[in-house]
Amino acid sequence: MLSFKPWQVYSGSLNLVQLAAVIKYAVLHLSGDTGPMHIAVMTETPSISWFQPTISLDWIPQGDSHKVLFGLNDSFYRNIQGVTPDLIFNEIPNLLHNS
Repeated sequence: MLSFKPWQVYSGSLNLVQLAAVIKYAVLHLSGDTGPMHIAVMTETPSISWFQPTISLDWIPQGDSHKVLFGLNDSFYRNIQGVTPDLIFNEIPNLLHNS
């Protein structure tokens, strides 16, 4: 793992314009299906996002600088189970290399 904390949490402390600026200048954005995820796509910030398997494909980020992970879709689970921190972390080098 990393020897330093490479992230920052701004929960509730930024207005929408400030949030967009922070996301635009970030190296990477990690998020579920949220408004800030769409800001990352709009500002062309590389992103990894995770979705329930039932989401319409019309709403997922497109392009090489965005990686989308889907949860399990079986008879019992229809949520983001299966999207683990390790799965997300392992996608980071590939995504940053392609961006």
